[in-house]
Amino acid sequence: MTIELYSNINLIVLDSFVILQPEQRTHANPKSIFIDRTTLKIEQRLYENSIFQGTVRSCTKVYGCLGIINLLSGPFLICVSEYVVVGNIRENQIINKVTKTTITPIARNPTLLNEDERKEEKQYLNLLSDYIESCDFYFSYNFDVTQSEQRASNIESNQLLSTLPLWKRADKRFFWNYHLQEIFIENEFDSFIIPMMDGFIKIIECEINSNTFKYAFISRRSCKRTGARYHIRGADPLGNVANFVETEQVILFDQVLTSFVQVRGSIPLIWQQKGKGMKPKPIVDHSLQTDDAFQAHMNELIELYGPQVIVSLIDQCGGESAIGDAFESESLLFYPDKLVTYAAFDFHERCKNNKYENLAELLDRLKNHLDRFGYLFRSTIGEPSLLQTGGFRTNCIDCLDRTNVVQSVFARYILHSQLTRMGIISQSEKITDHPVFEAQFKNIWADNADVMSEQYTGTNALKTDFTRTGKRSMKGTMTDGMNSVRRYINKNFKDDEKQLAIDLFLGKFLVEKWTPEHSSINGDLDYNVYFIYDPEIRGIPCTLQINLPQSCITGWIKSSCKRKDYYFSSIYLLEKSKLNHRQLNLYYLENPTPETFQFSSSLQREQFLQEIYKQPFAKQFLPIGEVDIYSIENGLKIKEKTDIINNLTKDFESETSPSISPVISPNVNTTPNNNNNSPTTNNSIIPIKHKLIDTINSFVGSWNMENITISHTFLEEWIPREKDLYSISAQRIASDRPSPSFVMKYTQYWFYLVRQYLGPEYVMVANAVSPNTASIVLIKKTLITSVNNIQVSFIQKRLPFKKTGIIKDNVNSSISTSNNNNSTNNTPPSPSSPTLGPTTNTSNTSNTTTNAISSFFFGSKLKDMGSKLMEQSQKSTDILFNVGGKEKFKDTTTHFGTTISFQLCETSVCFLNYCNNNPTNINDILVYNNPTDINGEPLITYIKSRQYINGSNRYVFWSGDYDYSTLSKFGWAPLGSQSSLSNVDPGRGVVFWKSLFGAEALIESGLYPVNGENALATTAMPSYSFSDISLYPPLSCSFTLPILSPYTWLSNVDIPSFIIIRSLRTEPFELMAVNTKLDAFLEFNAFHLISDDNIAFKSSIVRSSMPSWPETLELKSFIDDKEYLKTQYIQVALFGKELMDQSLIGKGNIPLKFACGDSTYQFRIPLNLEDEFSCFLCGDIQVFSKSEISQIILEESKVNIGGNNSRSPSPPVIVSNSISINSNNNNNNNGIITGRNSPSPSPPTIPSRATKGRSPSPNTTTNVVLNDPTQLLPPPSRPAPPTPMNNNNHSNNNNNADAIDNKQVL
Repeated sequence: MTIELYSNINLIVLDSFVILQPEQRTHANPKSIFIDRTTLKIEQRLYENSIFQGTVRSCTKVYGCLGIINLLSGPFLICVSEYVVVGNIRENQIINKVTKTTITPIARNPTLLNEDERKEEKQYLNLLSDYIESCDFYFSYNFDVTQSEQRASNIESNQLLSTLPLWKRADKRFFWNYHLQEIFIENEFDSFIIPMMDGFIKIIECEINSNTFKYAFISRRSCKRTGARYHIRGADPLGNVANFVETEQVILFDQVLTSFVQVRGSIPLIWQQKGKGMKPKPIVDHSLQTDDAFQAHMNELIELYGPQVIVSLIDQCGGESAIGDAFESESLLFYPDKLVTYAAFDFHERCKNNKYENLAELLDRLKNHLDRFGYLFRSTIGEPSLLQTGGFRTNCIDCLDRTNVVQSVFARYILHSQLTRMGIISQSEKITDHPVFEAQFKNIWADNADVMSEQYTGTNALKTDFTRTGKRSMKGTMTDGMNSVRRYINKNFKDDEKQLAIDLFLGKFLVEKWTPEHSSINGDLDYNVYFIYDPEIRGIPCTLQINLPQSCITGWIKSSCKRKDYYFSSIYLLEKSKLNHRQLNLYYLENPTPETFQFSSSLQREQFLQEIYKQPFAKQFLPIGEVDIYSIENGLKIKEKTDIINNLTKDFESETSPSISPVISPNVNTTPNNNNNSPTTNNSIIPIKHKLIDTINSFVGSWNMENITISHTFLEEWIPREKDLYSISAQRIASDRPSPSFVMKYTQYWFYLVRQYLGPEYVMVANAVSPNTASIVLIKKTLITSVNNIQVSFIQKRLPFKKTGIIKDNVNSSISTSNNNNSTNNTPPSPSSPTLGPTTNTSNTSNTTTNAISSFFFGSKLKDMGSKLMEQSQKSTDILFNVGGKEKFKDTTTHFGTTISFQLCETSVCFLNYCNNNPTNINDILVYNNPTDINGEPLITYIKSRQYINGSNRYVFWSGDYDYSTLSKFGWAPLGSQSSLSNVDPGRGVVFWKSLFGAEALIESGLYPVNGENALATTAMPSYSFSDISLYPPLSCSFTLPILSPYTWLSNVDIPSFIIIRSLRTEPFELMAVNTKLDAFLEFNAFHLISDDNIAFKSSIVRSSMPSWPETLELKSFIDDKEYLKTQYIQVALFGKELMDQSLIGKGNIPLKFACGDSTYQFRIPLNLEDEFSCFLCGDIQVFSKSEISQIILEESKVNIGGNNSRSPSPPVIVSNSISINSNNNNNNNGIITGRNSPSPSPPTIPSRATKGRSPSPNTTTNVVLNDPTQLLPPPSRPAPPTPMNNNNHSNNNNNADAIDNKQVL
């Protein structure tokens, strides 16, 4: 027995109660709902207990209740006041449509609101009323409008399900007022809960051959992911897609019913389409949740409808093609053809010039699937005799106009079969033989298109003239143009409010006034932040609260009283923005794009994260602890890897020898003492307090394909399996070649082959394509929570800012060794031990005048100089179009490759894929690889984004062609012996790498010596012979990448660590004329720096041609552990200022690795502007930890207690430990880190809270040459083989310099 729904209800408003009382004449023994207007308590009473007293303020006849919604002043009751009958499919199963609703306030004493809050609530009420009025809500008292006939027949055959209340049997995808009914559902007011379905229903009586039958058309819009057109696109991580509609065609004749169901929905990938213009380009997001979203969506369709045929109607060329290629690739990767069939049809291309008859081609291709899947055939009172066994999923970009036309073609084909099987028409008859019914059919489909379009875009559908008449007309074309303009206006001016109303109705956010009672205990878990809804607009003040009782994070915008809960079970990533140290991106399952919050400081963001890390997240972005360490190599034990990580992170002051060999650092001593007779073993390593480093087994592959036809068999010989991270690049890939048997572009086919080869346990981090390159990065699925801040960009070239400086072809290595301090050969030196002793001053003393373009200078005086040079620069741009008599670039925006950058935990990595855009020719290789301007200076290679090739990432990997202007400076090194430039086959390409100065070295592949030998990163050529199919074989490089874990042990001690910087000075500018004076200042930045009142760390402004700053800068860090600080850097930028203008001159990184000792570190770092060397910045730096500061304060307090208050204590002294970087003596160092043995500066004082301190014991000043991988200058010639890492050749020199150098290597 089913529960009766109340259809006639009296809405009675008293001073004390709001009552929903069903009519006794209509319903036997009805129950009433009483809502106390003072306490807001709600209860259900039997009829005999429903007697009430008091003055009746109003009594309204209503026909159902949508539910209750909470606004600022209190709850409101929404009821159906008017409706119309649409029709019935079976007798007494009447379907109704809502035409009018009432919104009634419940609270007798509403919450007191100020003027702004009253305006806000009025706006919410207006938005809500307008939205409900615009919706097409359908309901029934005894028929489930949310279920298709086939699903309903399954429910009817289940005795348990058939007796459930109607709302419990409803399909939640189409149950639009579920959120509003939550109070009724919690209290089991089953007779008052009426599911509302938004969509389109049309039921008509038809006649053919004197046979009268019913034609019912039902379209059900999903409420899971709905919204305005450009606001809601694609899928969310749960698999819900935008504009998902289930369309059912029902024929009822002589107690026999047939039903055919098909669906439409946005492409089930994570993508968006935002931007200016009438039709912005769809962009596929580089999301690690894309695979899960796609599979969740398709799995649901297969479970509900059976095997699927995907009909994609998007353009196969132009802006829509990229998303179509990705869609096809996902379909082929995860499902066999018998389960998911992908059918692409370029609607605009095939049907242009009104050639809609070409739709017959698509129908012919899919007829066998339509016939195989069939449709439901059953008696209205019996079991089905035929079932629909599969479904069609049709989509274009909007899933409106093109989709509706094609769906009507499929429906028309099935309709003929339905009418024939039911005996209404004969097999030989056609629908067109009955023009009256054909017109009815066409008009219903056209009406459906208009309704679906109105809900999604705010206008009627396009191309409905064809749907209604079977042909296009001039009037229809003009109407489409007008609707397109209306859609553009709605996109820019109305869709924001529409989306707000939809989210309010569906409960995507709640409306509630903030009161002090809402604060957490003592307010400790409340954070005042800004909610960033548009990157170009300043955020909205917001309170972010860690709501422990509800296990969620609550965001509360007090001005609009909007509240949103992000449950711990739904959050899968907390991403610290790389570009803004105060921003946090919160990713959760219900939305594919993150919510962005900006904190008042990086410290506040870190404090928030420390609290979050304590909570039980299902997926979380946390450092890898000892119990969480995963195996990288087969058979690698957790304890063994723990020892390795401990060894990587052990204190510099320890004298324990390393147990493994860092590699591929060609200018670092890589021959540690691994003698078996040595008493130092892994067992003697004392684990440090915190795990700073984890490791990821990585592979970098590069292939100059020269337009060959690729095959999956090549991959088996090239790419090893079981790595954690893959970066695979191709140059000169035949992007214009059609892929075999697929619609996707050839580059996407290449990605598909790679992903198919590696298997579903790998997730694509990102892919990138330029005219001649294709790159893809993949990571194991178990590691995806470590990946964040994904960014894809392009490599471009420009004229250098300096116009007269010339880079010499013969560039010497910057390494000075004990064997040869004046190397002049063209091959890189072998790794060797550093030299002990004074170094040479290699300061740049060029007398040539260097220039900069006006985009660099913003001050009026600097602009004058820059504008003249700009004219010269513009005259020189012909080099961008002709190099060596060969056409080089089509325009100045030509892409020479791509970059994929991201962070693994806290380690930023960047993979570049470069192609010089010319066919490889051994005779022209040096011309192509060394393009120069008219002055003979190499063009500058840079990234088209806010990041630099040099300095923006901890590790950078270069694949593809050799670029002289980049790889010959800034410390690049081959990633193994066979990945450097070869004179024999220079077109083969290279794989180079570099890291920030002081970063951890890469580790040999496999982590352990192989057969007792320490090998460099594996650079193996495939055993398979590629000579028959490829001019150049691919490169293969394996290594292990050290990964820095997040900082998660924030101290409660309210004493910061101090970073003291002084004696700052610049050396001659490369980009400015000699003796040019400017007002310059420095700005410092790092995520761990504590800033007061959001003020940036800036030096004073100094006017000079070679600025220097006499003051001592005191930076404070919230990191209380020197071990972690050793892994960090301070970003520094040099600005020129004039009046209100300022311009960037250069930026670089100061490593803290060497500043965390007992003495000062003298640094000399290059500052670059868009990857062109600008100048050097020199200075002294030292770090004092919180424990050291605490000890100073403690000792000072003891002195004061002892009665020594008569004189001021001596401040701590920064003792100089001059660690320098040696370079070849070249007039143009091109940004290589160099140094000199300079006298120690006078010791600065370390301020404390009480401006007190005590001098530590002075240390002896030591000069040590540090060899770092960022110094190598590989020449454009075949390098010498690397020096083998021989255990027996290790020097047992026990001097202090070697000890310090060993620590630097680690």
